[in-house]
Amino acid sequence: MNKEIFIKRFAPEKLRELNGEELLMTIAAPKSSEYENSLKYVLENELIEDFGSCSAGYDTHFKLAYRNSNWHHFEESIDKDEAIKIAENIKEMLYTSCDFLNKNDFAGFYNYVNSEEISKEKLFSKGYAHKYLHIMFPKYISFFHAQKWQNYYKNKLAIKNDRLFSLEKFFVDKYDTNLDMTRESELMIKNYGIPDNRIQRIVPDEIPETKNFSLNQILYGPPGTGKTYNTVIKAMEIIAPDLLKYDKDGKVENYDSIKKEFNLLKKQGRIEFITFHQSYSYEEFVEGIKPEISEWGNNEGDEIKYTGKDGIFKQICNEAKKALYCNGPVTKNIQFNDILKVFKELHPEGSDFNTLLQLHYLENELQYKFGKQTDIRKIDLNKIEVLLENNRKYKTAVEFNQDYQGNTALKCYYFNLYKELLKIKEDLMESKISNNEYLKNENPIPYILIIDEINRGNISKIFGELITLIEDD
Repeated sequence: MNKEIFIKRFAPEKLRELNGEELLMTIAAPKSSEYENSLKYVLENELIEDFGSCSAGYDTHFKLAYRNSNWHHFEESIDKDEAIKIAENIKEMLYTSCDFLNKNDFAGFYNYVNSEEISKEKLFSKGYAHKYLHIMFPKYISFFHAQKWQNYYKNKLAIKNDRLFSLEKFFVDKYDTNLDMTRESELMIKNYGIPDNRIQRIVPDEIPETKNFSLNQILYGPPGTGKTYNTVIKAMEIIAPDLLKYDKDGKVENYDSIKKEFNLLKKQGRIEFITFHQSYSYEEFVEGIKPEISEWGNNEGDEIKYTGKDGIFKQICNEAKKALYCNGPVTKNIQFNDILKVFKELHPEGSDFNTLLQLHYLENELQYKFGKQTDIRKIDLNKIEVLLENNRKYKTAVEFNQDYQGNTALKCYYFNLYKELLKIKEDLMESKISNNEYLKNENPIPYILIIDEINRGNISKIFGELITLIEDD
């Protein structure tokens, strides 16, 4: 079934004309009935290549389904009269939500689907409704129907909002009515890869390829001639060229919007910005041994400790290396189950890890106890999985919990588990890369290091042997 036929049959105004048994069967009849290809069936089993599929077993996630000779509201068995009432409810909710979008009132739509009354109906939190709205309004709704995919890209974009359609809201706030969410979804796949090897939608071949740029470029000129200004443009031409808009003279006309995107990429670690000065050294730029003291200006207490630390250049190289093997069409990606399997081998059922005692593994949850307390505490493994996909290294438990959003009193437990799982992932990656079990991504995500005032630094002192290695020739 193509999009035109789907809209002709299932558009909200068409559904609103139906009532009773006819409405019920149009929305959720099984394929074996005379009402072949109901709305639920088509969303789950057809329009897959162009609009994304719903995962196996999704039948229990829809508000209405007919299986085992009975009507069901999610997993609860109900009679036919109750099923008709629920079908009427679905019809009205779809009509109202689409009416907002039809009037270009995304704010009204967003507030409606997230209202307490509508949220408890659990229609819009499922992939079926998301897919329906994408087909009807691709301008506003992405083609990432699964929650895992939405969380993956929200994490990449540093969106700390758990409300429904918050991914779409991020772009609506950014572009207002000029939004093309289908295009933005394609660019997210291009720029950030995919959460696993099961892609939901085939991205068209006509997405322009990133231009080949010199690895190292220097902008020079007197003060006030626009070097810093043009640095932003140069960086965005490399990372996200499709975001730039030019006037008839070839000048960028949407600088403010790409500057916001530039700042977001800095926050994500895709772009790093440093300033050279007379005292800047190899130890700060590449790697070196640095002293650690308990408190600045305090000569009492612990002795000075010396620790080997990576500089900014080595840090961003390591991140780029991970992206080279982790994103896009790789053959043997590290899956969360691989990481968890190793952790379980090290810390089997009933054992302890750090301060997490008597570990108990469930499908999407790790349960544990603490000290002499008998209360069972829980860690959401789905959230941990999403954060691990981004390979982010947090400095503190507080910083970690800002993304994990768990109980603040228990943040250290979540953080300790995350650090251990991230270490396992890095060990697995290093093992596979060294054994040539990975294929490099053909179109890796670029990382950019910007050096301001490069002429003020002592180049030989800062770069050392790197000066002969950073150019291909």
